Amino acid sequence: TVPEHIKKVPKSVVGLQPGDKISVEELLHGLLISSGNDCAETLACAYPGGKDRFVRAMNVKAKSLGATSTFFYTPSGLDRKVVLESGEAVRSNLSMARDISRIARVAFSNDRIRSICRKTAHVLPSATSSKGYAVRTTNKLLRDNMPIVGGKTGYTSRAGHCLATALAPSRKDVFLIVVLGSPNHFRDTRLVYRKALSETRKLAK
Repeated sequence: TVPEHIKKVPKSVVGLQPGDKISVEELLHGLLISSGNDCAETLACAYPGGKDRFVRAMNVKAKSLGATSTFFYTPSGLDRKVVLESGEAVRSNLSMARDISRIARVAFSNDRIRSICRKTAHVLPSATSSKGYAVRTTNKLLRDNMPIVGGKTGYTSRAGHCLATALAPSRKDVFLIVVLGSPNHFRDTRLVYRKALSETRKLAK
């Protein structure tokens, strides 16, 4: 069930309406295809114990995957504002490229996540509206002729443009590329991929 406070969640959002009922799989479509922060919020609020326990579970899972320099404050990746005696402060989610690669490797090994990440558009069914919620991908690499296995974009004003991408140019070669804080994360991912592909082909000769 979509929580009542959902309209307070900052963009990007799918536009979920309070009280609507959306399945977990459909929320994953909104989250992974169009970076719907409201989908992440809804999933977290539905977790046993609520959002705070969900975020704690995220941190436990990250550590179990070896992402020891990663810490989450929110389910969506957005910064969290907190009020202190000295004034308002911002708690930013923290990670590094190696940690994100560890998390992405596990995520993109999941058939359902891989399938959703490769979709360019989708309509989430709604229990309250016949139109549902139409979403389009935030990943421009899906327009290219690239062997993408999985991918996820991200952005905050502090982190800049980020992108984790898994590409499989052959059955034996899989590249996992993580770009953080880039002015053009799509261009940089293409450049790294071409370089990696070139070096791999040299080694194969």
